[in-house]
Amino acid sequence: MNKFHLLIWDYTWWVYIVFPGYILIFFIITKAYDILSVKLTLIQKSALVCFLVAVDVVVFYVLAIKLRWI
Repeated sequence: MNKFHLLIWDYTWWVYIVFPGYILIFFIITKAYDILSVKLTLIQKSALVCFLVAVDVVVFYVLAIKLRWI
């Protein structure tokens, strides 16, 4: 699987990416869900999900297709 030696995870700066890049985002998402799940109606929740999917599609288009990161 690592024929080209690209899957190396032994970086000293990796610790500084894990917390803000993954843990903090999941914390914010769960807190936002807890707060917004009570206050939003079903239509507003559906609109929020559609907006997030649209953002995901745009980011995928820019990173994967335009910049050829994948």
